[in-house]
Amino acid sequence: LFEIGVEGLLELDGEHRPHHLANGVGLHRDVERHFAATSARGSNGHVILRKRDERRHAAHLEGELGVGFGVLGERLLQVAEPGRGAHPAADGRPVGNLHVEIGAGIGDGRGPLPDLVAFGNGYNHSLQDLLEISKNILLKLFSRACEKYGLDADLDFKTRDFLRIRSVMKQEIELLLISPRGFCAGVVRAIDTVKRSLELWGPPIYVKHQIVHNSHVVAELAAKGAIFIDDVEDVPPGSRLIYSAHGVSPAIRALAKKRKLIEIDATCGLVTKVHSAVKRFASKGYQIVLIGHRRHVEVIGTAGEAPAATTVVESVTDVEKLSFCPNQQLFYTTQTTLSLDDVKEVVAALKVKYPEIKTLPSSSICYATTNRQLALKQVAKRADLVLVVGDQTSSNSNRLCEVARGQGVPAYLINNPAEINPNWLKPIRVLALTAGASTPESVVQRCIARLCQLGASQPEEVVCREENVFFKLPREVLVER
Repeated sequence: LFEIGVEGLLELDGEHRPHHLANGVGLHRDVERHFAATSARGSNGHVILRKRDERRHAAHLEGELGVGFGVLGERLLQVAEPGRGAHPAADGRPVGNLHVEIGAGIGDGRGPLPDLVAFGNGYNHSLQDLLEISKNILLKLFSRACEKYGLDADLDFKTRDFLRIRSVMKQEIELLLISPRGFCAGVVRAIDTVKRSLELWGPPIYVKHQIVHNSHVVAELAAKGAIFIDDVEDVPPGSRLIYSAHGVSPAIRALAKKRKLIEIDATCGLVTKVHSAVKRFASKGYQIVLIGHRRHVEVIGTAGEAPAATTVVESVTDVEKLSFCPNQQLFYTTQTTLSLDDVKEVVAALKVKYPEIKTLPSSSICYATTNRQLALKQVAKRADLVLVVGDQTSSNSNRLCEVARGQGVPAYLINNPAEINPNWLKPIRVLALTAGASTPESVVQRCIARLCQLGASQPEEVVCREENVFFKLPREVLVER
C-alpha cells in the first residue's frame, strides 16, 4: 500500500482567514479503498478529508480557492479548477502565500506514513503559480518515494484549464489459477509404475520413450535409476521394460518378447481403448481414419495396430485429399490429446465427405484434455494473458495455448520460472495460469512464486470442475516386495 498525503496552508491577501487544504491520494490493491478529497467547510473555513467511493467523479474543493487530488476511475488523478465563486485572483493576479507539506509512505489504508517529507513555500503568487509549486514539490517527493519503495510509476502533469495528474502506477496483477490442471490419472499411473518398479527391483528399469512428456518428471525418474530408450534393441535381454503412457504398437511388443524382456504396461487406459477400437474395426474390413499428429508417439503406436488399414489426417486439407471408394466402410478415431476445436472441424469435414463414417459412442479425446480445455475457455474470458506450464514436447500443453489464442487471448508455454518474460506482464491486469496434464504441481508452484515476485497477487483458485478419476497400477507392480 502506497499513499501520498498533501497538506498546506494558504493565506489569501485581503481575506485574513486561513484556508487549510488537506488531500489524500491512495493507490491500493483494492481500488474501492481510495481516498478522495471533498469540500466540507466549517465555520472556520477549513476543508477536511474524508473517504468516498472511488466510483464517483473526481473530487474538487469548492471554496474561494479549491485545489484537490481525487480519484477518477482507477488511474486518473485530477486537480480540479476552482469552482464557481472562486477568488478573483484566479485570473492571474497574486493571491497570497502558500505553505505546502507533502508526505509519502507505506500505510495501512488509514493514512500515509510520512517517512518521506518535502516542504515548499510560495509568496505573492498567482493561482497558477501556486499550482505549479505544488506540482513540483509532489513530483520531487513522488520520485523519491518510487526510488525508496521500488515502485514502477510515473506522474504526467498536463495544465489546461485545470491541472491533471495522470498516474500509471504499476498495479498488482490478478492471478487466476485454473483447476483442473496438471497431472491426470493416466500420468499419475505411469509415473507411479516407474517409481514402484524401482522400489521393487531397483535400477536399472528401462522405459520405452519418455514415460510422460515432461522433462522435470523424466529427470527425477532418471536420477532414481530409470533409463529412457527409444530403441528396444538397446535394452539388455531379460531386463524389465515399461511402456510409456502413450502406448506402443504390436510390433514393439513382439520385439520385446523376442528379446525376452519383462514387459510392464503403463499405457493410459484411454489410449488402450483407442488401440482396441482400431484393431477391432480393422479386423471387420473398415479403413481407419486416425485424426492426430503423424509424428506423435501415441499416433505411431495407435496406427501400428493396423498399419495397412490406417490413414492419419491432421487437418481439413488432409480430409479433402482422401479418396476412399463410395462403398468402403470407414471408422474414425482421434489422438487423445488434441484440441476439441480442431477435432470438431476435421470431424465435420469427414462427415460431409463420408456421411456413413462410424466412430466410438464417446469421444476419443481423454477426459483430462477435455476438462483442461473447457476450464481454460471459461476463465480466459476474464484474462489479458494466459500462461500454460508444460513441456514443449507435450501435445496437450501446446493445445492449451492454442485454445487460449482461439479465445483472442495471448498465451505462452513455459516449462519453468526462468522462462517467464517480465515484459509479458507489463500491459496486463489479469493473468490466467494453467498446466498441461503431464506437469508436476511443484513446477506450477515455482512459477507462481516467480509471478508474485513480478507483481502478481496471491493466486485465486478458480475451480471449474472436480476430477476424481483413478487408474489402477499394472498387475506386475502390485506384487509384494
